[in-house]
Amino acid sequence: MLAANGRFLAQPRRPRVLVPRPAIIPARANLPERLFLIGFMGSGKTTLGRLLAERLKWDFIDLDTRIEEMAGIPIRRVFESRGESHFRKLEHEALRAVTADRGRSIVALGGGAFVSEVNRAVIRRAGVSVWIDAPFRIVSRRILGDRKRPLAQTAEQIHQLYRARLPFYHEADIRMRVGDATPNRIAREVLRVLREDWSIVAERRRLFP
Repeated sequence: MLAANGRFLAQPRRPRVLVPRPAIIPARANLPERLFLIGFMGSGKTTLGRLLAERLKWDFIDLDTRIEEMAGIPIRRVFESRGESHFRKLEHEALRAVTADRGRSIVALGGGAFVSEVNRAVIRRAGVSVWIDAPFRIVSRRILGDRKRPLAQTAEQIHQLYRARLPFYHEADIRMRVGDATPNRIAREVLRVLREDWSIVAERRRLFP
């Protein structure tokens, strides 16, 4: 992937936006109905999603919250009582339900949702995926010891999970290397992509379905 622009700011760094640049760019393109924020746990998807929804006047949906509403219990207890396979089933059902909602929305997904090929197909049909690519050193520090994250209770678990999921994140439509940028700065860069580079993303999706 190539950077959408070559500009870099002094510390704190501006997020790097990576989108493929096709040979042909249409004159006009419609913005997506939904933006799906993907990435590893602790990358700030929920915080960023709320900011984007507020600025765009779109709805904000946290998929994990939807899952808990469906299950009637916290996600941690879903894992404890029914296992990960049942959680993934609920996750897919919640995702399908979200795509049936009316109106434009920002959807923050759990760290493992984009690993599923079926989920990726649903997301591609329903909107555009944005990978919030936060450095491992940052996300690991945020989530280590968090009892609400049943798959990441030790440093070794976190590292193995990160390495296993990383190849799937690379399939996102847009990659944002956020470094240590603040949520507000990241939100501004996402909005810039929507204003200036959306036609590039739309054409790439057409050329590489």
